[in-house]
Amino acid sequence: MFPGDRRVWKVAGLVAAAGLVVIIVALLWPRDYFTGTNSIRSRGFPTFLDPGQRLCVKNLDIPAGTERVQIEVYNADHPLPALDGEVEAGGRRLGATHVPGRPRPGSRKVAFDIPERPDQPEATTGTLCVRTAGNVAVGGMAELQTGDVAPTIDGEPGKHRVAVWYLPPEGDKRTLLGQLPTIFERAALFRPGVVGPWTYWVILLAWMPLVAYAGLRVLARAGERPPRRTAIALVAVTVANGWAWALLTPPFDSPDESEHFAYVQYFAETGHRVARHPRRDRSTHSAEQQHALDALRLFSYTERRDGRPPWLERNERRWAERLAREPRPPPQDTGGGNAIATQLNDPLYYGSLAPAYLVAQGGSSWTQLTAARLLTVLYGAIVVLCAFAVVRELLPTRPWAAAAAGLLLAFQPMFAFISSSVNNDGGVNAMAALAVYLTVRALRRGLTPRLGAALALTLVALPVMKPTGYSLYPIVLLALAALLWKRHSRADLRAYAALAATFAVAFAGWELLAPAFDQPPSPVALPANEVPITGVPGKDHPRGYASYLWQVFLPPLPFMDDLFVPRLPFYDIYVKTGFAAFGWYQVLFPEWVYLTIVAAMLAAAAGGVLAVRRHREWARRHWMELAFLVLVPFVVLAAVEAAFYTSVPRHRTAEFGRYEFPAMAALAALPVGACFAFGRRRAPLIAAGVVAAMIVFDYAAQLVALAGYYT
Repeated sequence: MFPGDRRVWKVAGLVAAAGLVVIIVALLWPRDYFTGTNSIRSRGFPTFLDPGQRLCVKNLDIPAGTERVQIEVYNADHPLPALDGEVEAGGRRLGATHVPGRPRPGSRKVAFDIPERPDQPEATTGTLCVRTAGNVAVGGMAELQTGDVAPTIDGEPGKHRVAVWYLPPEGDKRTLLGQLPTIFERAALFRPGVVGPWTYWVILLAWMPLVAYAGLRVLARAGERPPRRTAIALVAVTVANGWAWALLTPPFDSPDESEHFAYVQYFAETGHRVARHPRRDRSTHSAEQQHALDALRLFSYTERRDGRPPWLERNERRWAERLAREPRPPPQDTGGGNAIATQLNDPLYYGSLAPAYLVAQGGSSWTQLTAARLLTVLYGAIVVLCAFAVVRELLPTRPWAAAAAGLLLAFQPMFAFISSSVNNDGGVNAMAALAVYLTVRALRRGLTPRLGAALALTLVALPVMKPTGYSLYPIVLLALAALLWKRHSRADLRAYAALAATFAVAFAGWELLAPAFDQPPSPVALPANEVPITGVPGKDHPRGYASYLWQVFLPPLPFMDDLFVPRLPFYDIYVKTGFAAFGWYQVLFPEWVYLTIVAAMLAAAAGGVLAVRRHREWARRHWMELAFLVLVPFVVLAAVEAAFYTSVPRHRTAEFGRYEFPAMAALAALPVGACFAFGRRRAPLIAAGVVAAMIVFDYAAQLVALAGYYT
């Protein structure tokens, strides 16, 4: 059961046991919960009421166990007025509540009492009516979506969605452990037919423990197995963890996944890329996908911590009934319209997922999406393999170090979450990791014609996967210049020539091939309303960009304009959304978890410095490779901040931690190297503890994600 290095098993077991204790305490801790929502959150406050007006929100599904119905109200300039609310169901009034006003302005959630709903039926159809004593705005979403029953204001149809939450009796709390059966029932909605509540019992109680065990087994046996077998095992562990995330994440509930899947579908159906500019004859999503998005109410509930996907079986039945009423299946090739998230992207990544989509084409939207997710996980496995190979290049006599680097990536929660979502970040991350590995190999061994050709093809594929791939060009070119300075024999020059020639041919070939994927021109295109394709704002304002970059990390100096309302945005961008912020960044851990991550990052940085001092001779021999790996994350980060630079103060961050993931192969190597600060004998034990902590963190993240979506 525990082969290989027993010390690794002991250290990893102690760390895992401590982490599991924290998880068990969290599972047993009573907490507030929703009995349900109408899957709308307060993106704004678009519904305005004058004194005495009566708002009625109709066709609500009031879940079993509900005793309070809640809305959110807002007044920017005056005290919040008193509200009178009543709930009706089945033609009778369930309850009426008077909520006194509040003297200060701002937003406030108010709840109206009803008799507790019985356990059966699943939900009761009802209406909430609210009368206000003064001016007030009600939270929700602008406009209505297909299938909505419009709320009314004094009997007249309203124009906007109203957010509603359902609560249990006041003071009632539940543990996450006690809610697991309900969570799994909710999670199984809007999934492929083979997925049921049983799937999530298997994932959390059997699949993930086995994956964790397999990961630790890879680390413990790294010194006694051939590198190829270790690499294959790392791929298996990465794919297994990614598939778990693919089934845990609600459909389309990852950043811009609906637009990226729309690209996959349109390319698979037509062989064309999506529109670069708005077109009247093309919507972003196909008719089939739009049915699915309407059923999920995706854009109504995402991006806020109190938003929830639909939880009721009747929600899924309504989607099926709506499809059944259609005279023919909704077409799948009517998308292809412009979307900001995809308008600049070439079809290489999306075409690579087309086989999975086509295999699942006869199934539902959920089946097609899941198939694409399961395939895109392989891109994450490429990144893990490259991290493994980078460390093996530098430390060939320390096989545990290469295995640890791969495992740290395989179980990094945000990386696993993004890698299991349909998003071309997966493609650019894989090509960037491959470029980092090939460059390190060239710096260590010298460039050969074969290696040069491989690096050239990778560099061409980088921006084709996603234009942000250009961010790695400067550091790779700098590394090649340093290599040319160090190695410039006749044989070396042939290798550089192979690199240049392959790059030129591949780049020109793609330039010739790419137009074949463009949509045919349309007479109803909208050239006057083209979405501007901006460049890199930071390059045109070097002083302002330098100030912006400084303030990402540190408070502004006296002579700088204050460009961020949230202080120290690095924490929000690269710690929170870089390690664990799920959904459309609305599902988060408690704050103390992120502070612990900051402490670990600082410790790793200090350990890296001490390791270099302690092993000066090794650092002297490998200074070019080491400098390259250290610079890669900074270059990628600088490119991200240059793209998002603005001279206007930001009230919320626009960047996200996943934009740093092209540097993941380098980032994984650095903390492993920091373990050598404690000496060669202790280093594998420190690494075992860190890997075990990451595995526990990943498991906890899956529980937090489920709780954030379904409680």
